[in-house]
Amino acid sequence: MIGVNSFTALALWVFSGCMTKFVPANALDDSRLIAYVSKNGPCPTNEQTDVYTHMIISSAVTYKELSGTHVCNEMCEIELNNSTLAVCNDSNGFDQGLIDSWRRSGKRVMLSFGGAGMGGSWPGDENNCWDYCFGKEEYLANQLVDIVSAQNLDGVDLNYEYCYDVENKQTELCLEQRRQGLYSDAKAQTFLDTLTSKLRVKLNLLQESNGRTYELTHTVRDVDLEFDSEYYRILKERRDDLAFITSMFFNGITNPVQDGVAGIADGEASAITIYENLIVDLFSNEATKVVFGFCISECSAWSATSTDAKYILQDLKDLDDRFACNGGASFWASKDDVNGEWSDVVSQELSKTKACSSSTSSSSTTIPNSTTTATTSSTTSTNTTTSTTTVTPPATTTVPANTTTTTIIPNTTTTVNPSTTTTTTVTPNTTTSTTTTVTPNTTTTTSTTSSGSASTTTTTGTAPPSTNSTNATSTSSTSTLTNTSSTTTTSAPAIATNDSRLIANFFTSGIDVCPTEDELAKQFDAYTHILIASAGSYIPTESRCHEDCRVNTIESNIVAICENSNQQDMIDAWRSAGKKVLLNFGGALMGSKYDDNSSNCWDYCFGKEESLATQLVEIVSAQHLDGISIDYGYCYEKDQNSQSGMCQQASNLYSDAKAQQFLETLTSKLRSKLDALGQTNEQMYELTHNVMEIDLLSESEYYRILKNRNSDLDFLIAQFYYGLSRAVSDGVNGTGVGIISAVSIYENLTLNLFDNEPEKVVYGFCIDSCGNYNANGTEAVKVLQDLKTYQNGLFSCNGGVSFWSTKDDVNGIWSDIVSIETSSTTGCSVQFTSTTTTSSTSTQSTPTATQSTYNYWRPVWVNDDYNQGYCSNKVFAVLGIPTHETKEECCSTWFGSQSSGKCTGVVATTTTTPVSTTNPRTSGYDYWRPVWRNDFDQGYCSNQVFVGHGIPTYDTKEECCTSWFDFQSSGMCLSYTPPVATTITTVSATSVTA
Repeated sequence: MIGVNSFTALALWVFSGCMTKFVPANALDDSRLIAYVSKNGPCPTNEQTDVYTHMIISSAVTYKELSGTHVCNEMCEIELNNSTLAVCNDSNGFDQGLIDSWRRSGKRVMLSFGGAGMGGSWPGDENNCWDYCFGKEEYLANQLVDIVSAQNLDGVDLNYEYCYDVENKQTELCLEQRRQGLYSDAKAQTFLDTLTSKLRVKLNLLQESNGRTYELTHTVRDVDLEFDSEYYRILKERRDDLAFITSMFFNGITNPVQDGVAGIADGEASAITIYENLIVDLFSNEATKVVFGFCISECSAWSATSTDAKYILQDLKDLDDRFACNGGASFWASKDDVNGEWSDVVSQELSKTKACSSSTSSSSTTIPNSTTTATTSSTTSTNTTTSTTTVTPPATTTVPANTTTTTIIPNTTTTVNPSTTTTTTVTPNTTTSTTTTVTPNTTTTTSTTSSGSASTTTTTGTAPPSTNSTNATSTSSTSTLTNTSSTTTTSAPAIATNDSRLIANFFTSGIDVCPTEDELAKQFDAYTHILIASAGSYIPTESRCHEDCRVNTIESNIVAICENSNQQDMIDAWRSAGKKVLLNFGGALMGSKYDDNSSNCWDYCFGKEESLATQLVEIVSAQHLDGISIDYGYCYEKDQNSQSGMCQQASNLYSDAKAQQFLETLTSKLRSKLDALGQTNEQMYELTHNVMEIDLLSESEYYRILKNRNSDLDFLIAQFYYGLSRAVSDGVNGTGVGIISAVSIYENLTLNLFDNEPEKVVYGFCIDSCGNYNANGTEAVKVLQDLKTYQNGLFSCNGGVSFWSTKDDVNGIWSDIVSIETSSTTGCSVQFTSTTTTSSTSTQSTPTATQSTYNYWRPVWVNDDYNQGYCSNKVFAVLGIPTHETKEECCSTWFGSQSSGKCTGVVATTTTTPVSTTNPRTSGYDYWRPVWRNDFDQGYCSNQVFVGHGIPTYDTKEECCTSWFDFQSSGMCLSYTPPVATTITTVSATSVTA
């Protein structure tokens, strides 16, 4: 049993699904990869599941299998083991930890009901268990939804392969079953229609009770999906109840493996005919609701290798543009996906269009048979109006008098007519109005009702994910927190926040062709920041430096964006959509430290920091930009060993001292001038540096300067594609191809250059211009996920990513894939505060994002060195990390005996005395507790370690290990034997100065 302590609240959070995703594939509304998990087969390994988006447990049934014969339950009762449904490995029960681990990693885990064993419509089958469920739809639906709720699943899939139309299309089928007299077409068709309807209603009720989204699907044989099929008619009538349909293109009338998707030879019909009709007719051109079903190895001529499947999916996209963004693929079964080899190949193809529906959608998430919250009404009263405003960029909204509007999206301004002034502060996981539903990563809707002096405000918006009970503080009647791995369609472009950024380098020489409207729609929606790269003090067409360090402009304070013009409308549109648009100054054309560069324009700017800073800030003001990025790849230690032999093009104007002074002074002056501009126009401006990783080593002078000026910077972009680390090849924590690990640089930046602020460090990728350092979308996601899981989630809440450059993000494919991962933690470091100020003419509400500390403290283990561990309220706590209300409580629990005093500021001195063999301490406490190490595979359970506040306890070692370390490749937990105490330790303390 779990001990009674504050872990109960953490457990509730776990089961609500509030979890940072750690693996490449997250469930979406398109490009799914759905694995059917046979309860009689082996449980899929992590190596298999990492690319799955959905896992369907197959199948719940109403029969017992005795010596090959199916004995039907005549009451249509689902066969359970110990009141639960087996998941895999033919177990007599189930492993809830397995389900929860899949869900925590972003997968949808669904229950399948039916299958061939219930009865099939092919010659020779005699099973008729479906017959006993006809007329019992209410009872069956209740059972299925109860299992979904009890086992923390995400929905129901119906797999009906039995007869439904023997009077017409199936005259020669189900002959043996029909002789028993229980079957009729009318009963079968009513069953399919009624069960679908009742499941949707009951899943919606469950959804309303816990805030999660539940999916309902059918997995159907291709023969049953012909347009003249009664099953097809039923599905078309109930299509609004369905999240998607999986069409089984195997063991039926099509054979795309042998014939291709459009051919007919071995098959009786082409797969594309059925596929197209489902999309165009059944789902009204919603290709993302149709999943193409494969069989790996149990279906004879229909079995598809991974290469077969890849080419079929490619052909679907190539045949018709309408199918380019589709529902993805499913396969039977995970037991045949050996080592994930099949799914790895297929996922590569699917990843090319991942999130294609969310990137082009302009509507918010639709839950089947659910009403929307956006309504508008009014009351008959002077100067009193009731309204609901949906705040999606661009969002400048005029609201009638006496109306309270709360906005929690950064960079969104709400203008209110003068009358009543209200100040509302919205902090993460805190209810400040009558009803608040905080759902991370969803659309933000603010609704207000006012009548006379009474008013009610309902706010639905984006909030940082919470990992502990102490974050949830309710100050009014209702507060619902939900963060499941549910299917969410983004209804508005990505919005800039103080973490989890997706920063695009929009490179243009100023004379390049501007992106088309189609390119803007496909590419730029997922970006949170756009760097206009790069402004410089040179004439591009002449490769000549301005010796007065004059920024090249096309008119006063205006730099060319593209096509040698300002393109102010494009900038304003980006900013209205919630993006930050920054001016990037520098780049390789100003001068680089590498051999093939001959430019030395930086030399002419040394000593002119005041003039340059003034010019840059004036450009920011004139072109309505949001800040400045400095991209300095030139020398600063040329006369020292680290850059000896570099920058041969440097003039006599160069010296190390001048270069270093330039970097420090320019940073300081830009911060001061941007702050002054911000005070003038009430806007927050950002300042960053875009730096090569080699310049971010701790011994670098550039690093020293950045550390000195860290308070001037909003964040820092580290370019991990210039010669030191190779995270794509080596992993973030490895070396091999690279000479240093990426995480060693990243960790030093977050913990030392900044003050334990990983949300200020952005990981820089290169898509296609950097040779062996390139990272495709899937590779970038893997790097980012590894970064998040490093040291028990030390960097799970981080600064996000940047990439070079937009010209390589063709159709937004790279950014769509990566944005799924970055958006999973959007808002994790930010507290949103909405303030309203009254003037005689107008009231303006401007949300501000401030760097916050969490309202908990968590232990941070440093390289397994107990004496270097400490507690922090600035580091995000992922699942499994205990939290405490105070630093003192955290330190005393985890580092109370440090000889260093690192955490507490108190040095502990110890004395030991032998204990008697009868001392109860030698046999351990009467509970087992997890002991977390920075390496998951080194974690273990012990009955010799005192349990502090918030630490779960278990009756047995096995129960503890299964709950916390079940997937260890090392087997450390189960094999670990706690040492028996032979001494009593007495601790005394001496205060030290940290």
